[in-house]
Amino acid sequence: MYRILDLISEQGSGGLVDKIIISQNSLKAFINSICPNAYVSMTKVNFKTLDNYVIKPVGIYGSKEEIVRFLLELAAIDETIATQLLVDSDAPVRTQPALRSGLYIITAPEQTEGTYQTFVLFWPEQTTWDDSAASSVRRNRITFMRYLTKMCDQVVSLISSEHAQTILWSDEDSEDEDMLEVDHDESDRMFTFEVAQTNEQEETVAIRKGFEASSPAIALPEAPAEDPDPMKPAPITPFLLFGETSQGFMTVEYREARVVQDTFRGRSMQAMQLEGHLGR
Repeated sequence: MYRILDLISEQGSGGLVDKIIISQNSLKAFINSICPNAYVSMTKVNFKTLDNYVIKPVGIYGSKEEIVRFLLELAAIDETIATQLLVDSDAPVRTQPALRSGLYIITAPEQTEGTYQTFVLFWPEQTTWDDSAASSVRRNRITFMRYLTKMCDQVVSLISSEHAQTILWSDEDSEDEDMLEVDHDESDRMFTFEVAQTNEQEETVAIRKGFEASSPAIALPEAPAEDPDPMKPAPITPFLLFGETSQGFMTVEYREARVVQDTFRGRSMQAMQLEGHLGR
């Protein structure tokens, strides 16, 4: 089993925010299991070689109980793992690992010579299919289902008997009448919409307390005891040098004045060059 899309929680300006990201390490392992060394990093993938491989996965989603039963029949898991998968992952206290919600790729055992069936599984959250699910859970469900239908041409829904009893089946005739009434009403009415609330996941810059670092090398330079030049500027304080892999500090050190002699040898000079030398 390889995780393709993962659901994580990050700290935002308004609290924890759910985000769906690509599970890079798991995706790398899956691609390299098909074509070794085809995936090096997110920006270095040998797509030309991968074009020679055709995968037509079947999408799977539904109730957790039915998904676990499907995995058992597929011999992808054993009874011990099946019991762990059915444990409530949203419980406040967990004593064993739990499978996070996301999209997973499962390769079934070999069916015919050199032929494998691949499945893309949407593992839901505990309340994904509940009518009273929180808005964040509903958004995650919509996003995962959108990715699942984009990746798979064929999608299979596994519904438990408990969830099947909550499905509202309407009569076809009444449904057709309702559609006609809706079409008639839409032609005679105009609706006005107004934005009541902005996106609650909007983030801003959060300022946090930094840290302090001390070093005996980071100090003001020692000025001469008697400085005859009162117009000399104030000592330059150490300042930070930025870098991508390492940082440092620039300090200043005073040195006594000295005379530098420049010996002129026989050479020709332009007037401007001579003025520059005399000006020094």
